[in-house]
Amino acid sequence: MFKSFNDVPIKSIVHLFMVRGSLYLFPFITLPIITRSLGVTQFGILSLFLAGQQYLIMLIEYGFTLTGARDISRATEKKEETQILGEILVCRSFIFLASCVFIACSYYFLPDYGYAGCYLILLIAILSSVFNQTHFFIGKERTGFIVISTAITRIISILIVVLFVRTKSDIYIAMMAYSLNVALPNILSSVYLRIVLRYKFISPMSRTHVFERFKSGFDIFISNVFTNIYSTLTLIYLGSARGPTETGYFSSADKLKSAAQGFLSPVAQAFFPRVSKKSGAEFYKLWLKSTFIIVSIAICIVVGLLGFSEIIYDIFLGKQYISGLPIYYILSISIISISFGITYAQNLYLTQGKTRLLRMIYFVVSIIHLIHMPLLVHYYGAIGAALSVLITESFASLLMFIFRKKCYTWSHS
Repeated sequence: MFKSFNDVPIKSIVHLFMVRGSLYLFPFITLPIITRSLGVTQFGILSLFLAGQQYLIMLIEYGFTLTGARDISRATEKKEETQILGEILVCRSFIFLASCVFIACSYYFLPDYGYAGCYLILLIAILSSVFNQTHFFIGKERTGFIVISTAITRIISILIVVLFVRTKSDIYIAMMAYSLNVALPNILSSVYLRIVLRYKFISPMSRTHVFERFKSGFDIFISNVFTNIYSTLTLIYLGSARGPTETGYFSSADKLKSAAQGFLSPVAQAFFPRVSKKSGAEFYKLWLKSTFIIVSIAICIVVGLLGFSEIIYDIFLGKQYISGLPIYYILSISIISISFGITYAQNLYLTQGKTRLLRMIYFVVSIIHLIHMPLLVHYYGAIGAALSVLITESFASLLMFIFRKKCYTWSHS
């Protein structure tokens, strides 16, 4: 089964790895400049705006990046692809209008901040997410454009920070540089689709089709919400129960784990459209191949993280964080469970239309996490928080494995 790699999307994997690398390059270069120029207070305010931007963009994305890519990969005519693009645009527009109400309320009820310019930049960034066409390029396996648009954006953003962020009053420029990383690729993708590829975004569609499009992304969106809730609440509870020091150890280790874990996403995204096109035994063979590759990469990542742990801590965090190594070891091991979760959730449950079952799995593990996490944190502090994450991720993967046969009813012996 693993003799031939002809059906492995190597080109897409390389392109998406380049995009992932550019995502890490921007903060690596700009963060020291921004933190020193803005100071602690202004940087804290900037972080609040960027956190809000991240969650609102997640709301507008909704789940269409995956479901849209799946449907685009299965479309046989340009007319059908245009219909998908139009439905997603309309759905995201409705979500954007709801987001505008939230932003307006935030500005009204938080007048002490008074950063109207940051609110305006925030609004423009989430508006651009309405026109994000990543689902099209992943579905059509034309990921080269994503690399080009991302590279152009990162260069411009880095130059803005290096040349113009000097003092505390430059918080608007810093906000604009971060938001440009979101907005410009979205704008360029829509322009490319409309002018170069001649796709129309608005086509005749019924309310039923729009509702079905909303429905198709709902389970993925709710699954993402459950995942964010239990990961965020772990950090919040740890901070309230054990104080800032242990929270710092956990948060720093979690950031290193998340950065390493991010290298699994390009491989999963590259396989996703190809797996979506297959059916029957062909689907099963390609899915197994993708699982083998993703899990193998995860094991290599974990071995590297554990083997070079002290060097990694010394380079990225400093010796004052070295007491957090046990937390780092536990979180690093969880990457293997997460790799199984990615390949089951994205390339099996989603492609086979079992998103409701996937949503229920994430709901169950989130509830169980909220039961055992406080106990582990109470007795073991930050180490307990890390253990709770490992238990939850492993349990989620176990449930996906147990219910996997509901995703296929044909013989694959």
